Amino acid sequence: MENIHKVPFNGIFYDSNGDKRDLSQMIGRGVVSIIKTESVGLVDTYTMYYTDGTMSTFNIVNGADGQDGKSISSIDKTSTVGLTDTYTIRYTDNTTTTFDIINGADGQDGISPRIGVNGNWYIGETDTGILARGDAGVDGINGQDGISPHIGVNGNWYVGETDTGIQAQGLNGNDGTNAFLQKYTIDLLPLAWDSNIEQELEIEGFDPDSNVLLISPSPSSAVDFADYNIYVSAENIGAIVFKASSFPSVPISVVIVIGAI
Repeated sequence: MENIHKVPFNGIFYDSNGDKRDLSQMIGRGVVSIIKTESVGLVDTYTMYYTDGTMSTFNIVNGADGQDGKSISSIDKTSTVGLTDTYTIRYTDNTTTTFDIINGADGQDGISPRIGVNGNWYIGETDTGILARGDAGVDGINGQDGISPHIGVNGNWYVGETDTGIQAQGLNGNDGTNAFLQKYTIDLLPLAWDSNIEQELEIEGFDPDSNVLLISPSPSSAVDFADYNIYVSAENIGAIVFKASSFPSVPISVVIVIGAI
């Protein structure tokens, strides 16, 4: 490097040999910016600006665009020959390729069971030793003859020799005191009994303080009425409650007579 011994303010100095030198001619220049200033086809032109106010240009040639890629647009089975299915793959560029899938052969038919001449189940020609039909059941024993209810000499319903305690006919009212108001024949249905084996019947206008209530079974239900020990367990205004000793399985017909006290 040259030995510089004097640098005047105007940038002019003299070297060791006494030669006049200009400092501005010895200082290097830097790059201020690089800007793309033009594109023509694949060629981009860039301009470089320096610190000393000068500029220069250079070109960059770009590569051409590559070809578009392709993807699958559909896969369809296009033919079947024997056990071979052929599938066609169609791409987005409208080209195609194919591939084959070989299916397995069908299995043999199964064997259905059948009943042989000896009554056993057969699988194909094999006797399983199992009867297809069960043995006939033993005949049941004939039941005893039923007992028809009848009215005893005391006017009560009898089942055989048993007095049910239920009068077959209603009681006679006192002369001039009881007036007949209403008479009903109702059925106590099996599904109407509640969990306490009770069944409530609504009677419009009934008042236990001013009415007398007479209950008797219809002749067709006298036996069931006695068997289930049916009676009136409560008399309320506008309703009475029947109770049984066990759940009746059949409808029981009851005659209800209401009179005035």
